[in-house]
Amino acid sequence: MSLKVCFCDDNIEIAKTLKTKFEKLMEKEGVKGCLVDIYDNAQDMIVENTFLQYDAVFMDIEMPGIDGYQAVKLFRTRFPNQEIIFVSSHDSMVFYTGDVKPLAFVRKSKLDIDLPRAVKSLLVSLERRNESIEMVSKEGFLFCVPLRNIIYFDAIGHNICVHFIEDKETTKKIKGTLGKLEDCFSDKGFIRVHKSYLVNYRYIAEVGRTEIMLEKTLEKIPMSKHRTEDVKIRFADFCRRFGI
Repeated sequence: MSLKVCFCDDNIEIAKTLKTKFEKLMEKEGVKGCLVDIYDNAQDMIVENTFLQYDAVFMDIEMPGIDGYQAVKLFRTRFPNQEIIFVSSHDSMVFYTGDVKPLAFVRKSKLDIDLPRAVKSLLVSLERRNESIEMVSKEGFLFCVPLRNIIYFDAIGHNICVHFIEDKETTKKIKGTLGKLEDCFSDKGFIRVHKSYLVNYRYIAEVGRTEIMLEKTLEKIPMSKHRTEDVKIRFADFCRRFGI
């Protein structure tokens, strides 16, 4: 696995410590060939990120100038698949960063506990990021698509429509039934929210009483009342399992 990671902290000694510990953890996990950079300010990191496009960014929250939270808000929309791990001396900061959906939160006072957990979550996330599935189009053509590119499936009559986030096409009709798709993908992060909708948990921004709101598209998907509690439980479970 080839990884590009950076640590951004205005205390360069802390950044060096994080880098050293991270490299030892990756070596323990059997991962070789990591590029690990360090920055002492968010401005330089943002500029270099534009060219290098890191797989993961370990970002201190409180820094002079542009702080870590502001920096992530700036480049998050441009690099939506980039994993963010916030690092802070103040545990309460975890409550103010949820809207950018960091992969993990590392407390500087608990580095030896939190950093290994963050690394494991990162490896799981990167493995799932590259996972693809094969499907057969309505016309009988076999095609392959990354799971992360699918927002949701919906059933209209006898047709199943796949809605994509990053593809040449935004939708494609496929063969099959929603029930069979649910059986295949229920352990891969897809939640049945309605008899006609199977949604990728990665794109759920908000779970309401009768509908869910999707990230990016801000589309609202109807949710069956009798499924509400199950959807909430499964969504929370996926967030824990996959490190969100």
